[in-house]
Amino acid sequence: TASSTSSSSSLSSEATSASTSTTSESQQQQQQQPPITTMLYQNPPNNYYFCGPSFATISNTCLASKPCPSAVSSQHCRGGEGCFYHPTCKSMYDSASSSSPGGSGGGGGTTS
Repeated sequence: TASSTSSSSSLSSEATSASTSTTSESQQQQQQQPPITTMLYQNPPNNYYFCGPSFATISNTCLASKPCPSAVSSQHCRGGEGCFYHPTCKSMYDSASSSSPGGSGGGGGTTS
């Protein structure tokens, strides 16, 4: 019975190793994805609200998050998304807008 006990423990350690390597591989794949550096939307001037399923999601994908200038999600966002106040995201949009070729500072409109 000693040999059956040692073979059982080696099988369970192999299964644990396999699941650990799968978990670390998926974490590496997530970490290797480059951050989004191109705006998918134009952010209106002085807008600090963005659509997303959570604040954390917007933090990770800011430039892919749709602006929500009225702060009312039903007017701008997809189902299941909210409209979140996110000043860091506004700053990222401002930086991306000013660094893009021919960028107009984010608004594209005229001021009176």
